[in-house]
Amino acid sequence: ITTGKLLFKNMDWGFDAKDVFFLKFREVVLNNIDASIYRNASIPNEIKVNKMYSQKLRELKIGLDVSVLKIVNSKLTYEEETNTSNAPGKLTFSNFNITARNIYSGQGRSSGPQTTIDVSTNFMNSAKLIANWSFNIMNKSEHFKINGEINNFPALAMNPFLKPYMKVSASGTIDKMRFDFNGNNSVCTGTFGMNYKDLKMTLYQKDGKKERKLLSEVGNLFLRDDTKGGVLTTEIKPVERKKDCSFFNFLWLSIMQGLKQTVI
Repeated sequence: ITTGKLLFKNMDWGFDAKDVFFLKFREVVLNNIDASIYRNASIPNEIKVNKMYSQKLRELKIGLDVSVLKIVNSKLTYEEETNTSNAPGKLTFSNFNITARNIYSGQGRSSGPQTTIDVSTNFMNSAKLIANWSFNIMNKSEHFKINGEINNFPALAMNPFLKPYMKVSASGTIDKMRFDFNGNNSVCTGTFGMNYKDLKMTLYQKDGKKERKLLSEVGNLFLRDDTKGGVLTTEIKPVERKKDCSFFNFLWLSIMQGLKQTVI
C-alpha cells in the first residue's frame, strides 16, 4: 500500500479518567492510495472465526472516534489464484472514493450512532459502481445493510478475472445490476436484479486456451441470455456466512447467489 497524502483534522489523544488511551479525529483523509492485494486461495485459511468489522471495532480496547474518514482518488487491485488457475484472477477498482462516518470503538460505550460507508469507483475500468453500507457497531448480532448498482457494464470486462481463475469467459452487456441485502453474523437475504442482453459464456480446457465447444454450447442452453429490456429481480435464497472468511467473501457469495437465480 502506498499513499500520496494523509490529512488529520482536529486530532485529540491522551488518557481518560480510567487511564484508557483515546484517539479522536474530526476528519481523516487518505489521498491517492494505491493498494495491491494478492491471495493464494490454495493455502487454507487458519481455522478461526473471522470477526465482522462491527465486532472488531466494538472490542477495541482503546477509545477510538473518527467522525469522518475519506479515501479519495485511489486505486485498489485484488488478485487471487487457486491450485487450478493458470494465473491470478484480477479485479480492479480505479478512481476509488469512500466517505465513512461514525467509526468508533465500543470502549466505554453502551450505544452509538449508525456507521455509514458510501463508495464510488470505476469497476474494471469499464463502469461506475456505487454502494452504500451501514451497520451499528454496538449491535451484537452484527446486523448490516448494503446496496449497490452498476450500469452499462460490458461482460467481457470481467474476463481478466474469469478466464484465468475459472476457465470461463463472458460476452454481452449488463445494462444494470443492483443488489439490496440485509444480513448479520450468520445469514444474508435481500434482492438482486439485472437487465442484460446477449449474455454468452465460453468454457476452456485446463490450459485456459482451447475452447470446450460442446460444453459451451450446452451451458448456454441453460442460460437466460436476455431480460427482454426489463430488470429481472429476484429474492435471493438465504446465504450462510463462512465464519472463517471475511465480510467481502460473504458479500461475494450473496451476489453469486443472485447471479445464479437470475441467469439460470
